[in-house]
This record gives sequence, C-alpha cells and structure tokens, in this order.
Amino acid sequence: MKWIRASVGNVTRLIHTDDILFFQSDTKYTRIVTKDSEAFVRTPIRELLEGLGGEVFWQVHRGTIVMAHAVDCALREQPENWC
Repeated sequence: MKWIRASVGNVTRLIHTDDILFFQSDTKYTRIVTKDSEAFVRTPIRELLEGLGGEVFWQVHRGTIVMAHAVDCALREQPENWC
C-alpha cells in the first residue's frame, strides 16, 4: 500500500505512506498523522497493518502503528508496584 485515501473535513486527500508518522485507533475511525496534518479513515488498524510494510511500520500498541523511521527513542513505563 503506497497511498491512503482519507478525509480532512469535507475534502478527500490521498496521503502517501512515506508521509505518515503514525496511525491511532479512535472508536469508529483511525486517525492518520503526518508532519503537517491529520486525517481520518474508517479502516480498522488491523486492516491497515496488513497492507503496510512490517519493516516500515510497527504496531507499538493495540491501537497505534508508528513509522519506524520516525521513532527517535522509546520509554517503557512500569507500574509503581513493579518488583
């Protein structure tokens, strides 16, 4: 998948996957965030993940997919009572 058709208000945009920083599940919609904007699609995260390259996009949470090249660092948070 190289292009995703997404809604921005009343406008439909074609977003190239190279421009996408992350996808985030939001009830009925999936939010697509780029450096300059955000848009929404009705496609579930699971379907998007199947069409995206596994080396380029990583699922870091059940509702979040990130572009691997956009990740600078990661912080693992542990519960306060963690032993």
